[in-house]
Amino acid sequence: MLHMRACKAVGTVIVPWWPKQQWWHLVRSADGSRWAAAVRDAREINVTRPRDFVPARRESLTRRSSAIPAAIAAFHEFSSSGKVTEHPLVCAVRNYARRVQPAGENRKESITWEKVEQANLWLAGQAQSLRNLSLATAISLGFCGFFRYDDLSHIRVNNLKLVGESLLEIRFETRKNDQYREGSLIVLSAIESYSCPVKSVALLLQRAGLEGSSRPLFSAVSVCYGVEVYGKTPASYQYLRRGILEAFQAVGLPAKQFGLHSLRAGGATQAANQGIPDRLWMEHGGWKSQRSAFGYVKTSSEVKAGVTQAMFPSLQP
Repeated sequence: MLHMRACKAVGTVIVPWWPKQQWWHLVRSADGSRWAAAVRDAREINVTRPRDFVPARRESLTRRSSAIPAAIAAFHEFSSSGKVTEHPLVCAVRNYARRVQPAGENRKESITWEKVEQANLWLAGQAQSLRNLSLATAISLGFCGFFRYDDLSHIRVNNLKLVGESLLEIRFETRKNDQYREGSLIVLSAIESYSCPVKSVALLLQRAGLEGSSRPLFSAVSVCYGVEVYGKTPASYQYLRRGILEAFQAVGLPAKQFGLHSLRAGGATQAANQGIPDRLWMEHGGWKSQRSAFGYVKTSSEVKAGVTQAMFPSLQP
């Protein structure tokens, strides 16, 4: 408070009502009958009356709700007290609430590779259009690359490198969880499947006329005089979600339980269940911690059964 007064700074400070403290003269006058000259506005808060914490007007609520928590945090810091949010009791209550609280509706289920192939075959069966090819490629890449929408929308043609017909290199200058902007290189291998991501990307580049350009790989497709025109800006979230969910629903997947994030979760789940080392598939998906990565993985029944099989290797039927 001395520093604030010397600098003529404007701020909010919360102090307890302690008239005998050495700093009290900075708040109240010498006789204690009025506020000090440096105090422009003051409000007494009674912790036993909850209504003191809820201003009547909406604009007051917005103004005070942002200042009071900051002042409380500053008071704890200046007094060398630990942060309230890091107190063991608060941490225990928060962790308990996370355990008992059911999962939110936005947490999407992971999709299987079989459903990915079915969805792509359905898109091909509807029409051999540039739009459907783009959606099928997004589904394959999203699953095999563990990509979220943010990743798919940032893929540009000049960041792709096809190594023959067997490998596809995708370079990201930055990703959503790349805090230090280190960039990353994702390498995908060709597979013997209609939904092969390498073959799908190569075909999309040819059909959309994207080869040698720096345009986004995924863009909205419009029809002008009966001719499909590939856009020059990244496809919006709504555009990809609508098209991919249409294919998901066609193969029996409910829209409320599946979405774009199901591709990322499905790819991570298959990699983990196939026994790929955690370090490899976590790096592939850009995860920095096991806690965040393992939240995407749903262990299969076959993998769970392997626990008992490993316990009794000589007693297997």
